[in-house]
Amino acid sequence: MNTHSSPMRRGMAPLAILLCTAGAFLATAVDGRDFAGIYDITNEIESEESVMLTFTTEFTNYTGVDIVAATVRLENILDPESPYAAFMPVDILANGRVRLSQDITLPIRERDAWREGARPRLSVEYVDGQGNTHRTRVELMRDVPAEEVQP
Repeated sequence: MNTHSSPMRRGMAPLAILLCTAGAFLATAVDGRDFAGIYDITNEIESEESVMLTFTTEFTNYTGVDIVAATVRLENILDPESPYAAFMPVDILANGRVRLSQDITLPIRERDAWREGARPRLSVEYVDGQGNTHRTRVELMRDVPAEEVQP
């Protein structure tokens, strides 16, 4: 019996490990990236501790399935039962986009956190064809107007 492995066989072990690791990463990445898009805040009016503003988002459905009557919520992490916004139910086609906008009030510290790089917690809840309920976070990036981009 040959106790020495061939150079080709030795080269396959790292490749197999790499493929297994990549497969595990992709399997876990899908859930967090079923929905992704942008958001913007406009029309801000500050009071002592809160700010009224218009929250607008546009995101894409990457689940691979058409979704009917999805509930979209802008979550309040301090009080999950009281979202900053609950949008009307929307249908979102597979690989389709949806654009939502609503006037909201939130604490100034929350708006300031978004300005400093924190991301709003937007979630999509829907029931699939088998009757299973899914609630998934939307990966959001701030939509930066062209005039704010530095050359």
